[in-house]
Amino acid sequence: MTVRTITLFCAALAASLMLCSCAADFDLSGPGTVYINEYVDVSDVQTMVHPQNHPMQKLTAVVLPLRIHQRVDDHRYLSRELTRTLLQKWQQNEVFPVITFAPDAKWTTAANAMPIARAAHADLIVAGDITHVMFGGTQGETNLAVRVEIYDASTGSLIWSMAQAGQMSPGHTKDFIFFTQQSRMPMEPIQAIMSTIATDIGAPVADWNQPVQDPGADSAL
Repeated sequence: MTVRTITLFCAALAASLMLCSCAADFDLSGPGTVYINEYVDVSDVQTMVHPQNHPMQKLTAVVLPLRIHQRVDDHRYLSRELTRTLLQKWQQNEVFPVITFAPDAKWTTAANAMPIARAAHADLIVAGDITHVMFGGTQGETNLAVRVEIYDASTGSLIWSMAQAGQMSPGHTKDFIFFTQQSRMPMEPIQAIMSTIATDIGAPVADWNQPVQDPGADSAL
């Protein structure tokens, strides 16, 4: 193989990796493998309920574990850990200035959650449901569907209701001249899906939780 051929191949490989927008690294200990990290494929966010106006000031929230309706092993643990993933992503993205977790609370109704919110000094209650979950591990397809609801902690009124589904599937091996492209699933695909869903659902909430200044406030100064 000539130097020109190798150069052209490397350029083509680099372009391929850029087009697929994937993170990659090379295993040079073997015959040559390019590992492509799999990414989450998600649906559009479905917004069933949303507020019409921004709040007068930034609001705080308490998060209750999302309910799981399917029969899965250790559903309480799974509920807490997936909800914790959502919580951590929302903390990272500063969806609320203060957001706390009530890991031992059981989500039933807003009325039953209002005392928990008062104890946490939270303005809002974040709860909802994991409506579908299927584990594929690192070799199979993993699916997750989530509905998140946000309630006014003082009145129990529903102000946000959003849903989204996502999946991760291991790809196929593709052979190049002397490299093999192999997809690589993360160790916990279900948490990767939840993290992506949390980002997508949290974005409009974070935008909403930015108070709009009264145009007359500056002119009055």
